[in-house]
Amino acid sequence: MTSSSITIAIHRGSNEIGGNCVEIATGTSRLVLDVGMPLSEMMNDRYARKQKPDRDELILKGVIKHIPGLFSPGPKIDGILLSHAHGDHFGLITYTQPEIPVYLSSGASKMLMSGSLFAEQHDVPRTRQKILLPEKPEQIGAFSVTAFLVDHSSYGSLAFLIEAGGKRIVYSGDLRLHGRKPNMAKVLLKAIRKAPLDLLIMEGTSLSRGKEPGVSEKDVETQLVASLKETTGLALAMFSPQNVDRLVSYYRAVIRTGRTLVLDPYAAFILYLIKSECKVPDPFQDKHIKIFVAETFLRSMAGRRLQKLIPRMNKVKISRAEIEAAPGTFLMIFREWMYERIFDRKLPAGSRFFYSYWPGYLVSQPSLKELRARLEESGCAFDLVHASGHIHYQDVMEFIEQAKPLKLMPIHTTAPQELVSKFPSIIEIKPKVVI
Repeated sequence: MTSSSITIAIHRGSNEIGGNCVEIATGTSRLVLDVGMPLSEMMNDRYARKQKPDRDELILKGVIKHIPGLFSPGPKIDGILLSHAHGDHFGLITYTQPEIPVYLSSGASKMLMSGSLFAEQHDVPRTRQKILLPEKPEQIGAFSVTAFLVDHSSYGSLAFLIEAGGKRIVYSGDLRLHGRKPNMAKVLLKAIRKAPLDLLIMEGTSLSRGKEPGVSEKDVETQLVASLKETTGLALAMFSPQNVDRLVSYYRAVIRTGRTLVLDPYAAFILYLIKSECKVPDPFQDKHIKIFVAETFLRSMAGRRLQKLIPRMNKVKISRAEIEAAPGTFLMIFREWMYERIFDRKLPAGSRFFYSYWPGYLVSQPSLKELRARLEESGCAFDLVHASGHIHYQDVMEFIEQAKPLKLMPIHTTAPQELVSKFPSIIEIKPKVVI
């Protein structure tokens, strides 16, 4: 293959966490890696309450940038590579030009669809979606793109090996080495080391969070088991069911402590969608699972769209009365609205609340701060039980050393300088590089 130059431009994400948008271009082809909503925008409580700004407002705020061909007519873009279904990576995709195909994993496609039904997130029209098979090269314009599944807190997450003109580039997306699937990173690194890697675009979320070893997903399970053994009343868990590793941690913890996991239809639907792709419990047949079907679900868009699944849910459903009759035998998935509309602000005695999202939301979102205060005032114990979806500090360094890139561009981080002293000869802090 004849060598030719490739331009890499980080339109967003070079000195911030979230909002990734990277363009890779040859003289004839253009690819965009992720089109994310900036985390600063997602941290707004208005965003958390699904009150999204319109296009003009996003343009005025500089959230939607002037990138001809992406958000407005212009030179052709051959495809958008979507690493995973988190808003800080796909949140602006609905504003992109509709003729641009979106390449993603089947798992990410399912997460987008479930998020649109249950969490009022944007979906990507099926006519735009192109499903990438892991480890199978796909020709997109002048580029050969190979997707690799990576371990992250969103099911179906991908990293990409992009080749053109004799050059090799890897975009890590978001990944980690401390989840339940560490072998995924080994497969990616093995592929990287088959030939010299010209550029690694590497996520570094944890670079600003300290060098101490972080919590693993197995640590989460251990902590849950210990806390559940001390909990006499109802256990409540607040987390995204798209974080399938976390869902499995809760499932394993209830088995180890003799409880039953009470899912909501959202979590049950996700397990139903992916059980043919990976080893997860069947929500409609597993003896350790019940489903709480609220009346609000039956009246919702999701309930109307999933009519065929409701009879299966009804076979394993559990009522509030049954839960309150023996609260110490259940761990129940909790949503913010349930405190008032299901429990009337009164939880069973001895209840414990497990919060399993990034703790920063407890500070930035007033509604969550208020919920925590109400729970603690009522006597409910409040536990933060969380493992980051992002690669730990020391693992970042190890991954880079094993990948041996000729150039390194940090992304998804506020602390790129942490890599300067470690990799001074290869690091590129600037948002635009030609290789």
